[in-house]
Amino acid sequence: VRFDPRMLASSVYRHGTTSIGDARMLYYRDGKTASVAVYENASGRRSIATNGKVDAGLMMDGQAPPSQDEYTMALLASLPLSMRDRYDRVGVIGFGSGMTTHYLLGSPRVRHVDTVEIEPLMVEGARLFRTRVPRAFGDPRHPEQRGVELDLRVSVVRRQDGARVLAHVYRHAERRSDRV
Repeated sequence: VRFDPRMLASSVYRHGTTSIGDARMLYYRDGKTASVAVYENASGRRSIATNGKVDAGLMMDGQAPPSQDEYTMALLASLPLSMRDRYDRVGVIGFGSGMTTHYLLGSPRVRHVDTVEIEPLMVEGARLFRTRVPRAFGDPRHPEQRGVELDLRVSVVRRQDGARVLAHVYRHAERRSDRV
């Protein structure tokens, strides 16, 4: 049986349709914990979805107005930054497009960011956002972590949720987090 990736990524539970419309499918893979899709519509909005649920959508043209998701991801990084002058460690649960991690790494007040993702294919699919989130993939303050080590410096954890992994990692003084 061959399944249509455009139907599987359609968010039918939310929109009531079994299609992503005119969007181009850029990436679709079935992982160990989820199916991951990346697609782009005619307006240039690129989305990454897990099991049909969009986790992030970015306008790939940096000159275009931001998508609503971009405001959310910016706030996820900005609100904690407004609470303290400096953070030694910040933990992010879930990679998505990498935008929250990218924004956090845009601040010189953050010394180190740990990102935990349970599905390796999410990070692989997020490579298609790299031009918009370069710090998430290349900033030295975002080093390789525990789990299955990937060259893109994100922990991929197995059979555990991100909060549990970060709680375990940060129990050790040298790995303690200021904000998760």
